[in-house]
Amino acid sequence: MGSHVLLQDGTLYVDFVDNRPPLLYGFYALGQLLFGPGMVAVRLMVAALVLPLTAWAASAFFRHDRRGLVAGLLYLVCGAAFLAHDMHSVSAEVLMLLPLAGAVALLPGEVEARRPARVLTAGLLVGVAALVGQHAILWFPPLALAVWMAHSGNRGGRRSAGVLTLLAGLLVPLVGALAVFLAQGAGPPFVFWTFTHNVGYAASPIAPVEALERAS
Repeated sequence: MGSHVLLQDGTLYVDFVDNRPPLLYGFYALGQLLFGPGMVAVRLMVAALVLPLTAWAASAFFRHDRRGLVAGLLYLVCGAAFLAHDMHSVSAEVLMLLPLAGAVALLPGEVEARRPARVLTAGLLVGVAALVGQHAILWFPPLALAVWMAHSGNRGGRRSAGVLTLLAGLLVPLVGALAVFLAQGAGPPFVFWTFTHNVGYAASPIAPVEALERAS
């Protein structure tokens, strides 16, 4: 429904309200523009583009050696299975993995994690992923730690500069999305439904065992 609103020049969070980030609806709309209306088109784009590219990124992290081949093949098998409880073929969790895997693939070692252009691009990809699924933001701390540790032989200034570069990349898509919705007069609804509402949703009481399972 959200993608149909986009395709009809409507405004998300005003003409259609849900708590997902905007690029999720944009992806659905793109799939239907390329392959025709309906969910079959979206699933086709996932199968033909998203899963193979994510597998390629997993392989790239291992520089396409034998470990990379295994990682890519394992992801393709998992992604193609679409088990109902663990893997939904067009969910935000599957779609956001593509930019996240790209971010990780850009920083496979200390040399790459010291290159500002790669670090900035990795941050950008995490920001894009967060506009598909908010919890993608949880990938930022480990990447920041990797960048910090890559500068372990340098002074604190370079370490901080690397992390700030990653943060700058992260903020560009998020601030850009906010600017777009502010220009449409939908800034407050965008912030409420994608952030404020979800804070309350995440704070809903759950049993300790379930909380431990989710954290694991």
